Amino acid sequence: MRKPCARSAGVNNNMADIKTIRNFFKRDRYCLYNGIQIAEVTREYALCKAELTDNHLNANNGVQGGFIFTIADFAFAVHANAMGKWTVSQNVGITFLKPPKGKVLFAKAMPLHAGSHTVLYKMEVFDELGTNVAYATANGYVLGDNPVLQKD
Repeated sequence: MRKPCARSAGVNNNMADIKTIRNFFKRDRYCLYNGIQIAEVTREYALCKAELTDNHLNANNGVQGGFIFTIADFAFAVHANAMGKWTVSQNVGITFLKPPKGKVLFAKAMPLHAGSHTVLYKMEVFDELGTNVAYATANGYVLGDNPVLQKD
């Protein structure tokens, strides 16, 4: 079995520290408003989490699919940008597996390919009880350097 790509977008291997990454993503007001937090960022993955509330429920009292998509997309954005490269989504596909049974939702994004212009990620969404909620893939495009997230 092949190991996930341990390098983020482009050739820059200088990952910013977690404090810098969190400060940068405070500008993502949509995720901030919806309670999504950055839990961990390593060279291999980014892990985001959110405590589920009534605000995340749809008319059927299930977690809104758009919220599940958002936390997966945000985990992708965090990791793909953590090494100092502006990276945006080109295409994201998601498969919903089961509704969460727990109270905390997690999304883990892992790079499968990281080239100088394009990236490919897989994202797993699960709850604290281990329920596999969704699986997603994202293709991204590297726009260039992001001096805010480049390590000195």
